[in-house]
Amino acid sequence: MEKLKQQFSKDRLITPSSNSVRNYIDSIPVDLLIDILSRFPPKSIARFYSVSRLWESILRCPDFTELYLTKSVARRRLFFALKVNTELLVFSSPQPQIPDENSSLVVEATPYKCFPKTFPTEICTALGGLVFLGTFLSRQPLVIVNPLTGEFITLPKLKTIGTKRFSFGYDPISKKFKVLCVTWSPCGTLSNIHQVLTLETGERLWRTIHDPVIPRYSINYDAICINGVLYSEAYYQGSSKIVCFDFKIEKVSFVNIDGMCNLRLFNCKGKLGVHQYDVQSRNEKLVFHVPKVYAYCHP
Repeated sequence: MEKLKQQFSKDRLITPSSNSVRNYIDSIPVDLLIDILSRFPPKSIARFYSVSRLWESILRCPDFTELYLTKSVARRRLFFALKVNTELLVFSSPQPQIPDENSSLVVEATPYKCFPKTFPTEICTALGGLVFLGTFLSRQPLVIVNPLTGEFITLPKLKTIGTKRFSFGYDPISKKFKVLCVTWSPCGTLSNIHQVLTLETGERLWRTIHDPVIPRYSINYDAICINGVLYSEAYYQGSSKIVCFDFKIEKVSFVNIDGMCNLRLFNCKGKLGVHQYDVQSRNEKLVFHVPKVYAYCHP
């Protein structure tokens, strides 16, 4: 396998116009080629689009995206973002293994990316190697960036009035990244408005989720996406809830929590872990929820 990797070195790829090189590259079995490409870092993947039409079609395939994201989870990276004056400097580095007690830990970071002054500097969510940047200031755009390649897209503005909460997720069925916006009026009685934007479509437009049964609830700013379902802490009629938005079918459901609790959500090997702190009794407990618990019903 290492020998095959060497055959795709930089000096072989800078001359894709050569018929002999192109024919040799395209003669590699597709399954082997996919496995090889999935092992490269994102910065190299961005350059491989111009190698040949075959490579471009593989890299744009949703199945390859899912495979690459799955392997990326096993190759976790440390992410650094530094705010310098009004600019955002971004670094990333492979997450080191636990070092020997007698060894010194050296972390080699990638060269930083400097984003424009107009970019928001608040990191909302990091998912699949992409980072969702947002802010409470309406004059600044919402941006999704790739910190390794420096590529970014700006999301269109919403015309809905009220307090907005944005979340970033991935749909494993359609193999597409999506953004959820929940809008509610803190002093009003209207139900929350749920809108979804799909990134991989040609024209990025917000779609409203029409579900008249969804009640009005307030939502916390911490959310976590597990297997295509977004989980957030919410409050409804004086009690705590976990609101679940399934990016696969774009439906909302709730998990009831006894009493008023402070919740901390985390991903534990594909299951939702919840640390609950009861405000009144001051009791704490740790709960793990499996996906089958979440039937699509409303509180």
